[in-house]
Parts: sequence; C-alpha cells; structure tokens
Amino acid sequence: MHAAIRTQEMNPAKLTSLFRKQFELCKVSPGQTVAIVSDLGTRREYIQAAFAAADEMGFDIYEMCVNMIPGWTKVGVPTIGKCKGTLDALMKCDMIMIFHVPLFAKWLREVQQAGVRVQMINSCNRRPASRRLWSMPARSMTRRATSASPRPMARI
Repeated sequence: MHAAIRTQEMNPAKLTSLFRKQFELCKVSPGQTVAIVSDLGTRREYIQAAFAAADEMGFDIYEMCVNMIPGWTKVGVPTIGKCKGTLDALMKCDMIMIFHVPLFAKWLREVQQAGVRVQMINSCNRRPASRRLWSMPARSMTRRATSASPRPMARI
C-alpha cells in the first residue's frame, strides 16, 4: 500500500500554465481537437490541467483512458483499437497527447500515417520540481511532433 502512494511532485497551480506553454509550442489553435490517451496510473491533476489549458486557449479536448498501465518493459501493447471506435476517434484528432509508453504499437503507426501529431508526456524525476513535467516525442514520433513545434523535445 505504501508504494502506491505518490507524493506531490510540484505545485498543481503551475500545471495549467505548463500545459498551455506545451500546447502553444505545438501550435494547437481554436477549432482543433486534442485527444489525451491516459492509463490507470496517470495523475488526475495532469488531465485536469490539460483540460483547463484547452479551455483557456479555445480548442476541444477529450480523454481516452486505457484499462491497463503500460510501461517501458511492455512496448508494442495494443492499448488502442481493441475497443470499437477508439482508433477511428484518434485518427480524426489534430493531436494526441499520450501519458504512457505507446512505442512500437500498431495503432501509433496508423495515426501517424493519417497525419495526426503525437506527443508523449512523461513525469520525470531527474529535474527540479518546477521542471518535472516534460514531453518527449519518441524517435518514431519526432517527424510528426517537430512539424508542429519548434523543437523535437520541448521541456517545460
């Protein structure tokens, strides 16, 4: 039980501005749609902050939560597409923000081929508290992510 309790890593009041900065770097604008792909371990305050930033910036956003906790040791796991309509919904978005490791997944290749921008968000403990949340497009994601942002890895 103790291992499942996570301490707060940063001031949650700063999260919305961090997500806003990230969306600005990715050139997300009003009229576009962003889908968040989260998992059972994603911190709720991250999702709420992304929603608040989207509301401030005037674009649409929704969350799709997968029923597992993918990780670095389980790559290629088909988290999307097993449920009817999930892949179709993601292929119609302008950008997908993923809060787990989707590397080598078939669905990821399909959405990228459809022209959807993809960005992976990871909570990293190697940075000071004010800079722990950062995005890292995987090498296979860099082509799509860099076409919409000024740098391949935008650290916030």
